Amino acid sequence: MHVAHAPKRHDFRMGFKRPFKINDEVPYWETHEDATVTDYFVRLSRNLPNHQGSIWSTISNPHREWEAHFTLHISGPGEAGSDGMAFWYTAHRGQSGPTYGNEDPFQGLGIIFHTYDENEKKSSPFVMAYLNDGHTKLHETNNLSDHMIGSCFRDVRRTTHLVHGRVTYQNRKLTFSLDTTSNGEKMIECFEKDGVDLPPNYYFGFTAASGPQPDDHDVNSFDLFELNPAPKI
Repeated sequence: MHVAHAPKRHDFRMGFKRPFKINDEVPYWETHEDATVTDYFVRLSRNLPNHQGSIWSTISNPHREWEAHFTLHISGPGEAGSDGMAFWYTAHRGQSGPTYGNEDPFQGLGIIFHTYDENEKKSSPFVMAYLNDGHTKLHETNNLSDHMIGSCFRDVRRTTHLVHGRVTYQNRKLTFSLDTTSNGEKMIECFEKDGVDLPPNYYFGFTAASGPQPDDHDVNSFDLFELNPAPKI
C-alpha cells in the first residue's frame, strides 16, 4: 500500500498548535533555553546573536509506523542567514548541544534546515537528514556527506507562506516532503530512503541555533498520525 493512502489515526497527545498553552503550558511538550511560546508560534531562537532553544515532547512515540506534519518559519534581516533549525526523532530529549541546538552525538534521526550561506554562494538553504547511532559526533566529522541519508535544496528561509514538512515512516522507508509556497497544497519530495530503522519510544523535538548572523526560528504546528492503526475494539 502506498504511504499516501495508508489508513492513519491522529494522535492528539503528540502534537501542538494554536493556541498552544493550557494553564500556561504546552500539553505533553516542554521548551528549553531561549525558546518561548506565543499565541501564534513557538519561537525556538529569536533574532539575537548566539541564541538557541528547543521544544521536545515529554512522552515518547508509541507507534511503529507514523507520519508527522509540521509548519515552520525562518526569517531575519541578513542575506547570509543564521545557522538553522532541525526536526528530531531521537532516543533522548531536551539535551542542548552544538548540533543546531541539540546534543552531539545524538541517537536517531535529524532533519536539518541549514540556512547559513557564509560565502554567499547560494549553497543554502540546504535540507539534510542524518541517522546516528549515538556514537558519531557530526560537528567533529570532516565529511558530513558520509553520514547523510538524504538531502535537497529548498528555499525555506524568508518565505511568504509557512513551510510545510511531512515525514513518513512506513515499512522501514523514510520519506520527507516539503512545500514552501502553497500552504501544504503542493508537497514535493525532498528524499526517500529504504532500510531505515526507527524504533518506537523515541522522542520528537525541534531545535534551532543562531550564530553571529541571527534569525527568528519558529515552529507553528506539529501533528502526528499513526499509520495502519489497529481497529478500535
